[in-house]
Amino acid sequence: MLKKILVLVLVASSLTAQLPSEFYVKERIRSLTTTFDIESKEEVLGTVHRKIFSLMPEYHLKDPKGCMLAKARMRFWSLITVFDVVDENDFPIGSVNEQFSWFLPSFSIVSADAKKLANADLNFWGTKWTLKDPVTDRDIAVLSRAFFRLKNNWTVKIVDESKFHAKHIHPQLLMTLMAFQVDREYWEALSRNHNEKSQVSFKDVKAGMNQAFQKRLEPYRLELSEVEPTEEDYLFVEAYPETFQGISGDKLAEVLIDELKADHLTEGQKAALFIMLEDKFLRS
Repeated sequence: MLKKILVLVLVASSLTAQLPSEFYVKERIRSLTTTFDIESKEEVLGTVHRKIFSLMPEYHLKDPKGCMLAKARMRFWSLITVFDVVDENDFPIGSVNEQFSWFLPSFSIVSADAKKLANADLNFWGTKWTLKDPVTDRDIAVLSRAFFRLKNNWTVKIVDESKFHAKHIHPQLLMTLMAFQVDREYWEALSRNHNEKSQVSFKDVKAGMNQAFQKRLEPYRLELSEVEPTEEDYLFVEAYPETFQGISGDKLAEVLIDELKADHLTEGQKAALFIMLEDKFLRS
């Protein structure tokens, strides 16, 4: 479902120096290409956008005055998705490399001298990227968005500021990750609506599995149709998959469907779980 990943990284810049521990990345709807404004509670920090005329995806990070800070370019002829990161003078900064997975997207951030700086994983619902230290596995930063959304607006929280700055993780890492995630979901939505395919692909197999999951949900529809979940129910369900350590992907989906008949969940929590599972399978 979500397959390629990407991002930019490393090196100190003016934006890095003024980066607060929490900031917001807001999607522009009226734009010719994928564009996000980066803001704190007090000021605009910059923008990130995808280059319009480019054979492969390329993302530019600019300061509030429009000056280039960094670029992320997808590498040609690579079996996995790799973004090479350069500064405004095209000096190499590092790379972000896709980690192969049948289930949830993940990637590693590598410095220009080939040192792994961080790992990042997307959660089951596609609402949160967690950036972790590759040695201690402790959280460095969290990028989150709402499950039900009209726009892709993200909140970025730097959990460990000392580690974030010590590793010289460039903001473009976070910006490009979010921008490419939005582009990928848009492209995959178009692909799902295109029915003229000459052969069965992995996407076709995945779509068949999601249809099977939707059928498994049907018996619970009537039972939960009159239940109105609260905001607290949705927040509970969004965090719920994290309680099943060591289980991911389709296996986790099966476990969560079975939880719809669990006695330890309230009716509101079950209704929220049903709605979110159905929405996830329809999107995937």
